[in-house]
Amino acid sequence: MVRAAAWDGAAGGQAALAAECTTAAVLDAMLDTWGDSYEITPYDGGWHWRRRDGRGCTEYAHTPDDLSRALAADHAFRPVRAAAT
Repeated sequence: MVRAAAWDGAAGGQAALAAECTTAAVLDAMLDTWGDSYEITPYDGGWHWRRRDGRGCTEYAHTPDDLSRALAADHAFRPVRAAAT
């Protein structure tokens, strides 16, 4: 599972930059693992995700761990099949 690292920056700008870099790193890791099956986007401090096969609706996860568990559970219950082209 991907874990967002905590970072104690002295200035608020440094903390914001670290959070942005952490979000980008988490997003890259999630897309490497799940990107073929799910659309994943950071949203309001958490994550939106949606199946690429058109089933279901957009879901929300609060943390990277929640996102990872939700994607794994969703895929285990009903594996995502590639959309017809």
